[in-house]
Amino acid sequence: MVTRTSPSSQRGAAPRPITAALRPLSSRADARLVTPVVALLLCAATVAGCSSSAGPATSTGDTPATASVVPAQAARAPAGRQPTRVSPSATITAPAAPRPPTLPRPTPLHSPPRPPALLPAIPAIPARPAVAGWSCDQVVRAVNGTAARCADAGDPSLRAQTVGDGESTVGLTDEQQVVHVQRGLSSTDTYLVAMHERGHQELRQRCDTWACGDALARATGGSRGAWSSGPYFARVVEAGASAWARCHGGDNPRYGYRLSCEDLEAAFAAEARAREDHRREQAEYDAAWARYREAYEQYRRDYDTYAAQP
Repeated sequence: MVTRTSPSSQRGAAPRPITAALRPLSSRADARLVTPVVALLLCAATVAGCSSSAGPATSTGDTPATASVVPAQAARAPAGRQPTRVSPSATITAPAAPRPPTLPRPTPLHSPPRPPALLPAIPAIPARPAVAGWSCDQVVRAVNGTAARCADAGDPSLRAQTVGDGESTVGLTDEQQVVHVQRGLSSTDTYLVAMHERGHQELRQRCDTWACGDALARATGGSRGAWSSGPYFARVVEAGASAWARCHGGDNPRYGYRLSCEDLEAAFAAEARAREDHRREQAEYDAAWARYREAYEQYRRDYDTYAAQP
């Protein structure tokens, strides 16, 4: 009990004690009433949400029980924001575009126009003595194949051009690989002319690039320009045709041979190697670009997948 002097006692009044109605919470019923209130106050002071239906706390003996408070979680998203769920596809990075091949485009081999068709197959070219008494048509068909004909003197197909010393053209192979031979020659002369023209046919088929032409020019001691320029019989193309005829039984004394059979075969072999190298380079070039196109299509698909991410 705490006593205090009233102000009226200072004016002569008798002192009257004031009793403070304060008493301890001595009963369990009082503790049960206070505990929910304390728990609600503690929940309001923390960031953690608490249940409004806090039950009575337990106590030991006569000691009033205190409410247990659940601590707040250590990591919590800011108010008003929900945590963003990361899609597995969000880890895909932008794909890199493939690089084009660096292989140079193969240089075309054929400087002159390609022959329009392969040389007609001939089972076997007859020997010179075998054509004795044959007509012009029989000889040229046997030597030059079906793409050959005999023409009268002055026929436009022979172009009536002067080769040298006033001699007219008696045999010619045109751009379409057709052989024209003048009628009226002996079977032997017709054979020699047809064999020379067959040499031109062979060169068009087997020596159609500068790989062969340069080899023939070097063998004759000339330059590349000598292939179809200079004196008629000194041209590399004429030397090659006459050499082929001589190497296959059509020896014509009118020609001064400047190429051996070995030179001619070496030039043909150079042509074959050049064509094979070119074929391989072209195949590698085409394959490289085919792989690039396939990789680029895959890149486009990957990029579409990347761009479609949320």
